[in-house]
Amino acid sequence: MKKKPTDLAGYRFGRAALVVVFLFLALSHIGEVEARRPWKNGGGSTRAHKFAVKTMKSADGDIIDCVDIYKQPAFDHPALKNHTIQREPDVYPSGFEPVAEKATASVRQLQRFEKCPQGTIPLLRNRLEVDYSAGHHVLARSGGRAAHMDVDAYGTSSTASESSPNAGHEYAVVSTASGGQYYGAKAVINLWNPSVEGEREFSLSQLWVLGGSYTTNDLNSVEAGWMVHPYLYGDSQTRLFIYWTNSAYQGPGCYNLKCAGFVQTSTEVAMGAAFNPSTYGGEQQELILTVFKDKSSGNWWLMVGESQVGYWPASLFNTLADSASMVQWGGEIVNDRTTGRHTATDMGSGHFPTEGSGKASYFKNIQVVDGSNALTSPPPGLGRVVTNAQCYDMEIEAGGSSFNYGGPGLSDECP
Repeated sequence: MKKKPTDLAGYRFGRAALVVVFLFLALSHIGEVEARRPWKNGGGSTRAHKFAVKTMKSADGDIIDCVDIYKQPAFDHPALKNHTIQREPDVYPSGFEPVAEKATASVRQLQRFEKCPQGTIPLLRNRLEVDYSAGHHVLARSGGRAAHMDVDAYGTSSTASESSPNAGHEYAVVSTASGGQYYGAKAVINLWNPSVEGEREFSLSQLWVLGGSYTTNDLNSVEAGWMVHPYLYGDSQTRLFIYWTNSAYQGPGCYNLKCAGFVQTSTEVAMGAAFNPSTYGGEQQELILTVFKDKSSGNWWLMVGESQVGYWPASLFNTLADSASMVQWGGEIVNDRTTGRHTATDMGSGHFPTEGSGKASYFKNIQVVDGSNALTSPPPGLGRVVTNAQCYDMEIEAGGSSFNYGGPGLSDECP
């Protein structure tokens, strides 16, 4: 039977309404998928790139955006609402000499792009879509965690058991005793390009400034160093990184500027930028890092060489609100054992500390900032934390201010 015009109109209206409903549901589903999909560069970082006033390509192929300093990802953090940027520390530790004009060797290593204009900061575009907001515990099963050990283990070798907070992570780390009072740390870190086997594994060398504990889930940590992390960066280059947590790696916290928190002030250092590594038996490259608390503002500042990079605002922390209770320096890898054996991921240079200078990776001139706000040698009785000496080991030099560390991982002795 032929439909009347009024019937056809109703039929067409019904079809149109049905299409609208399906379209709404489809768009809702797309929105849901988009909400679950890892965002490129992290949520805050993605938005910040939209405010770029200049874009450059570094010598090693990285894309760098110069972003308005007031539109950087840090200010997405609720604790930083109405935050006033501190342009430089009010108080430096005694023994530290800041350099205002001349780039230091550590900064020149990173500066493979034109300096950003005043009032902006360099922001690295990542090469992969990674959910940086997922946290340290998701990215490579919690990247760069502080080495967990018992107080009675100091001065001896400590191991991380499978039930510890560090299961899957292996260390060659030097640590102060817990319960101290520290206002920063410094180190000269040898630069290498270790081989990383697993897709979600990494190899890093860094310093940790810590307050609180794993036991009470209030561990606060500010961290800086270099790492090779293919999943995070999309390549196997040796790159500068920072990290922070205020919840024992269980919640908020983030690498570099991929999430809110760290406030960058430097126009010339890009977080995540690549380094030239050392050559085995040849020229050695170094990174000098200092983290210290500005006792006037309470902010924790990061220096690369003698150049200020930025700070972790005091408002981010609780157990680091006054001082740190522990400092650590050393190497860490993730061993996923996805093939049923130990990983072949290198730590440091990939060679054992017994091979010595020019071949084994090192930390030298490690220091702490004490209660008088002075850079000084670490206290006596440093702890030596080595997870498995057959895989990665450490040798502390007399005096305790320098050490060699590292190893190749998988071998007959490290199955």
